[in-house]
Amino acid sequence: MTRRKRTDDGLGRFAYERTNRGGRAGVPPDTTVERAVEAHRRRWGAEAEDQPLVVECHDMCDLGALSRLPGLRDLDLTSKRLTDLRPLAALTRLETLEIEAPVTDLAPLASLTRLDELILRRTRTTDLRPLAALPALTSLELTDTRIDDVHQLTALPALRRLVIVHAPLTDATPLAGMALETVWLALTGVAAAPEPAGPAQWTVLPRSPEQTPPVPRVPPRVPVADLLVRYRRAAHCYHQRHARGDLDARAAAGRGLLASRDPAAIGEWLCSDRRMHSLLDLIAWDGERRPELELCGLTLRGGRGSTGFPTDNPWHLPRLADPEQVVRQVWAPLADRAPAAVDELARRVFAVALVRHATGSRLAYLYGAASRWDRDIDWAAWSVEELMGADVIRADLCWAGPPRTTSDRLPVHPLGGPLPAPLRELAAVHASLAFSTWASRIHTGDLDLRDVRGEPAGVDTGAAHRRGQRADEDPDAFRGRFVEFAGWGWGDGVCTLDLDVLDAFGNPIVAWYGPEDDPDAGGTAPFWSWFERMVHFSMGADVTI
Repeated sequence: MTRRKRTDDGLGRFAYERTNRGGRAGVPPDTTVERAVEAHRRRWGAEAEDQPLVVECHDMCDLGALSRLPGLRDLDLTSKRLTDLRPLAALTRLETLEIEAPVTDLAPLASLTRLDELILRRTRTTDLRPLAALPALTSLELTDTRIDDVHQLTALPALRRLVIVHAPLTDATPLAGMALETVWLALTGVAAAPEPAGPAQWTVLPRSPEQTPPVPRVPPRVPVADLLVRYRRAAHCYHQRHARGDLDARAAAGRGLLASRDPAAIGEWLCSDRRMHSLLDLIAWDGERRPELELCGLTLRGGRGSTGFPTDNPWHLPRLADPEQVVRQVWAPLADRAPAAVDELARRVFAVALVRHATGSRLAYLYGAASRWDRDIDWAAWSVEELMGADVIRADLCWAGPPRTTSDRLPVHPLGGPLPAPLRELAAVHASLAFSTWASRIHTGDLDLRDVRGEPAGVDTGAAHRRGQRADEDPDAFRGRFVEFAGWGWGDGVCTLDLDVLDAFGNPIVAWYGPEDDPDAGGTAPFWSWFERMVHFSMGADVTI
């Protein structure tokens, strides 16, 4: 990222207007580890390899720069995109390794023969056999993993300490025959230590009924007419008195309508629910009276109840396509820009609806959300009925606007230059997005200058000011620097383009801020890095913005 000096003549004050005419398309290279290694070496000098190196970044995926520290002994990696551990194979002097990332293959760790302590969190691996090649491994921690079989661990003769937290493990009997000293099992399906328990000191904290994740369950069939009566009654009562019980009843009736797979009933739920309309108001009508909505196409996971799409839809969708095919086709232009976001949409969306009105068309991506159990639910495998039969799962949606082509030359107010390349690329797929889970919204055609010294009320705009301003700089110099284009939380959170800090491709980075007590109140990132976080956050996935 580059920061450029501002001029004093008031023209081209910020880097984007002065040196850039729209930026270049593409994803800037991942230099997270490279920058972390260089900073580590500058700080510690000759002692760099003896000091712990911690690298935390949502988008980190390239570990190649670790080769500059071949004698490193303590490493901690955290990433939402890291899947390739092969560069670690060369770090043969590692003694302590901590990884939090969606990795599946642990084979590169087999060469780390000095490794004494290994901590794996939120991985996707089910195969621990590569660890059998680690003769010095005495401590292993597995947290939020998919390990359901501990037979693999019996091949670790030096292992003395084992911690497993939040895993689908149900049988710990194989551990009784090992020379373990400490075993800690929490939030698993194991209710007690095996008998005999062996020499180890056991601590077993099984899941309580409230901590038991949901299982696929098809709800009993209810006549659609009865479901509609319940839904209309609950919706009317909630609109009249806004009681929590009415809200829950409306949500339950809505889930029932979706599980019925009846297109007319789903169309009524989608086109008449005021909560859905209030979300759509954020991006669609520009203050005008809302037109009537009409369901013109519907596809449901599993096929039954799908009506197909008209041939003249703006995304050129085939008449018969399942929800995953729709997501993959519509989002194909951005598959290399935001692969994790596209995968999350394809995994979680169980229905897609085409809705038309007098001012154009929208796609509605319907998805399930259950923040507490997000990692326990196989969103891609459960049927519509199974998803809607679980009381802990909400039926949420994303309204997505039609594609829009924008110029890469014409200046856009208030940027002082064309719309940045990432926003142009997003607009070519969807000009706007609004997610119901956190009321997150992105509108590529609605840009707004933010005064970092006090507007809007209730939002910590000073966070952006403090983040960018040095003590000796005039606050007035920051007027016009931050341009809002997205937000979350019904206006409480604001996402802006920082016109004075550009990524490697010449596009403004994204700076976000919100209420001071919000844990997601501040941060900066290149656009596509921010977008992937935003989509996961907006769909209720286990990630902060």
